[in-house]
Amino acid sequence: MMKRWITLCTISTALLLPGIAQAGQTVIKEERIVATEVFDGLRVAFKPGAKYANATLIITGPADYQAEVFNKATLPSINLEKYGKVVDGNFRYQLIASTGKEIKILNPGLNNGRGDIPGSKLAGAQLSGVFCVKGGKIVPFEDIPEGKGEQ
Repeated sequence: MMKRWITLCTISTALLLPGIAQAGQTVIKEERIVATEVFDGLRVAFKPGAKYANATLIITGPADYQAEVFNKATLPSINLEKYGKVVDGNFRYQLIASTGKEIKILNPGLNNGRGDIPGSKLAGAQLSGVFCVKGGKIVPFEDIPEGKGEQ
């Protein structure tokens, strides 16, 4: 009887804890970064359409290519060759940054013992996309004509 009670308490606690942990979290929809892609040779950069800070650019590609750069003041740029061998293929990027706008935290959650609980945080924004490397440089995707498809 005691063993069943302990098992029941363990299962109940395991099911209840994730809900308690999430109770203090506020879901905030991120904005889209307003920027224009700038490709030059193997350099990837962005011309910002607004002010951004604390930005991270992550790029992945064929042959396990990965690169990550951070810029505290604006949107970062990257020369792909500095971070590994660049082979022809499609590459993906993700750009994450702070907009500088403060968002009030409505439910700061429980005190986790790490000092004062902040009343606001900076809003985030993100942008992702794909580009193609061919012949050692970034090239625009070729237009693929629309067809009727097979019938």
